[in-house]
Amino acid sequence: MMILNAVVTTAGTFTGPTYQLREPAGHGPPMFLGFQETFTYGSGGTTVDVYVQTSFDGGVTWCDAIHFAQLALASARFVAAVGEAGLGPAVAATDGTLAVNTVTAGMFGSWWRVYLGRD
Repeated sequence: MMILNAVVTTAGTFTGPTYQLREPAGHGPPMFLGFQETFTYGSGGTTVDVYVQTSFDGGVTWCDAIHFAQLALASARFVAAVGEAGLGPAVAATDGTLAVNTVTAGMFGSWWRVYLGRD
């Protein structure tokens, strides 16, 4: 499934549509999700930050699960996965501020979206 396919021509922040995970009949909920980011550089701007975010409250608030490597003036492709985990200690729920090139273990809600910022 593709959760964001966008052409961004100006600086700013953008969010993709939301996607809700649902438990299929007769099966347990998914334990891991894999994400692939494919970035094709066009022109202008200096950097693009792409976050995969999850929500535990139906989309009222969002938490960064993945912050891909910061993109600059070249095309690139990255892959990351996030899974349910009972790991501690608790981590801060960030919204667009997770450190670059980071995956937060256990940040796994039922709602998902992509958030990106372009300079």
